[in-house]
Amino acid sequence: MKMSGSQVIDAPRDAVWKGLNDPKVLQQCIPGCESIVASSPTQMSAKVVLKIGPVKAAFKGSVTLSDIKAPESYRISGKGEGGFAGFASGGATVKLTATSPSETLMEYDVDAQVGGKIAMLGIPSGPTTVDWNRVIFKALTIKGIYGREMFETWYKMIAMLQSGLDVRKVITHRMKAAEFAQGFALMKQGSCGKVVLDWST
Repeated sequence: MKMSGSQVIDAPRDAVWKGLNDPKVLQQCIPGCESIVASSPTQMSAKVVLKIGPVKAAFKGSVTLSDIKAPESYRISGKGEGGFAGFASGGATVKLTATSPSETLMEYDVDAQVGGKIAMLGIPSGPTTVDWNRVIFKALTIKGIYGREMFETWYKMIAMLQSGLDVRKVITHRMKAAEFAQGFALMKQGSCGKVVLDWST
């Protein structure tokens, strides 16, 4: 995503420049930003909470100031990871022009990118098309799975059970393996939770 624009600010250029280098001011300017902590005059760490579709995620990352020409222009860049929600990166080139002793024109060019994973359950009923431009430029990850990632999910479940996870509440039926057809019938009716088949008898 790219965006350009300008804004006239009712303040001297030196005051605007000072604000653009102040973490507290930058925090107010970045949507969803909860905190910015400076580790040096050009390096900061930030936490941003964004809602992407139905998902609300916290992105933690770094903010860097570069190409500094005080008090005229600089570039601010950031990159953050949001766990399961993906990642976000981008930057902006900011230029300040004094239009009068008490007024400043701020011009900016912004580029941003959000990427991550897409999850789809089931198999499409017909042919589908993929917009590869979106996949590539959004840095998306597409993963096709037949059945399940059995070993990975087994290991995760074993770890959860060993840590004390109680799954008894989700098990609604226990049957002999030979009664599997009855178990499938319950599933189709939507009248069960987890059905456990006993293979020992």
